[in-house]
Amino acid sequence: MKARQATKGRARGFTLVEMMVVIGIVGVLLTIAAPGFERMVQRSKVRKTSDLVVQVVQYAKSHALAKNTPVYVSVIGGNELCLHTKAKTDPTYDPLVPCDIRREQTAVPVSLADGTGTALPELAFSNIYGTPTPLVAVFNAASSHFSQAVRVNMLGLVTVGALT
Repeated sequence: MKARQATKGRARGFTLVEMMVVIGIVGVLLTIAAPGFERMVQRSKVRKTSDLVVQVVQYAKSHALAKNTPVYVSVIGGNELCLHTKAKTDPTYDPLVPCDIRREQTAVPVSLADGTGTALPELAFSNIYGTPTPLVAVFNAASSHFSQAVRVNMLGLVTVGALT
């Protein structure tokens, strides 16, 4: 009973040494987890960009069929997807207002190439059957650690490759 009365008068809490030990342990755990967290964020950004490419390509195909006009998808500056109704080779194409349908910012850089790896200025969708020109196109979303390819085949169907 006397022991209980003696502790009742003392303030309860943590000592400075105990707090410093906990802060040290948390610091070590954060140091160990930080590289894995960075890779997880990069992986997530690549997946998010690949999903956006799929969405934009499907929208371009459906817009071409719905509006009965060709639709072009291009990559501007490596980090923007642009949908427009005029080809870059069209004399009336205005480079100051390139995206007259839709513009999307990507989380990681994107490149556009044909099936052989040759860089393309744009991917065109026909207003007749929604078929792409060229017949095979590959969008590649890449960060410093990961990349993912999004392929558009001759029917305009989209497939997403493995995250590498």
